[in-house]
Amino acid sequence: MKKMKWLGATGAVLAIGAAGLLAVPSNASGTTPPIVAGAGSVAHCTISGGSAGLVPTLKDDWTQNPNDTSTSNATFKAAIASIPSQTFSSNGPTTTTVKITAPCTGSSATDGTNTASITTAKISGVITGTDPGPATCGGLATAALTGQTVNITIKWTSGTTGLKVADTTIPLADLGALSGATGTGFETTASGAGITGSFGGGTTDSKAYIDDTSLVAFQQAVFGTVPTFAAPVTGSICDPTLSIKSATATGLSSDAVAIKMKAPKGLKKISFVNSGTQVDALVPVTTPSESVLDISR
Repeated sequence: MKKMKWLGATGAVLAIGAAGLLAVPSNASGTTPPIVAGAGSVAHCTISGGSAGLVPTLKDDWTQNPNDTSTSNATFKAAIASIPSQTFSSNGPTTTTVKITAPCTGSSATDGTNTASITTAKISGVITGTDPGPATCGGLATAALTGQTVNITIKWTSGTTGLKVADTTIPLADLGALSGATGTGFETTASGAGITGSFGGGTTDSKAYIDDTSLVAFQQAVFGTVPTFAAPVTGSICDPTLSIKSATATGLSSDAVAIKMKAPKGLKKISFVNSGTQVDALVPVTTPSESVLDISR
């Protein structure tokens, strides 16, 4: 038998022997490099149960109301009108941070040579606002309606022993409002050069349906709903509330009234849900859907 001859300290190791040529692909450490997901790769991951943190906490301000149309009682109108404008919000810009570990099904990455299943996506996203003004629910909702961009990084967990999948970076994904029969929330899209690393040059269209607390806060802010004498609590966590004590309300003839304003709790995070749990959406949910990340190449 001829002697074995070993060539190369790095890269592929070639063994030449009586049996001929044997090639074993490897890097310097002897491991297979991470798969950069290319053509034929796809990921479908459920992000329901995840959330986005908001800094600072969003609160809507009170603007003095000289004519509360919810009551015709002159005393009550005067009492509401006497409450001066008050600022509850902090100054922006608002930073929205997303960190989600999402389970994936029917997902795999291939580079044309190796193929690995994908079991989990660890998603990190940051939206940094540009408005230094009041950080309010109305302001964030309006920004989403007009479109923003979000920087996203995704770390994939391979379900195939010995194989890893390279990260995905989406530096400028488009963020917009989502409303329809499937639910209300936010939609993130990107394609082509907007996706690098695994799935680079591909497309992504992800939908995040939001919890009812956030939904009510944004809807009421957009439509300008504020507390009134007849409805001192709007139902929005972003709005201040009115504590009203009146003699008339207790059945007495006097119109004496005492009103105190309570600061809003504020919105600290937005949770992503199955849209079937949304009961306050303006558009009725007839096709309940999970919040999902979809990306393909």
